[in-house]
Amino acid sequence: MILPIIQPVEVSEITPAYLGMVDYLCERPEQILFAWMDPNYHRAGGLFRYARAHNLADLECKGRCGCLTMIRGEADRCAAGPFGSIITESIRTDEELPALVNRLTSRQQLIRFAQWQTFLDKLWGRSELKFHL
Repeated sequence: MILPIIQPVEVSEITPAYLGMVDYLCERPEQILFAWMDPNYHRAGGLFRYARAHNLADLECKGRCGCLTMIRGEADRCAAGPFGSIITESIRTDEELPALVNRLTSRQQLIRFAQWQTFLDKLWGRSELKFHL
């Protein structure tokens, strides 16, 4: 079955918190890996949250829910939530997302993460992670 492909929000719709995270990582690229490894507590980790609806058990993915990079690069990773299959396929085919975190090198790629996270927040009613100064 061929699933429709969806696009994340436009750049103009990215929430200020995610833009702050993008700016932070652009100024400190050595922090990208640390933010990716600690999405819940690193000050810019919100860009790398798992693609999962808030408080949703990971049953749909059988424990294999992942962040955007994981979904893009690992065939067994997926998004967990309403429209999870469509979102998973859309992330996998988004060539603006790197499949490995060590290939995340540009502001435009970080912006793409912010677009997706804003989209998922709006779609699933997730509260955005705050950018902590």
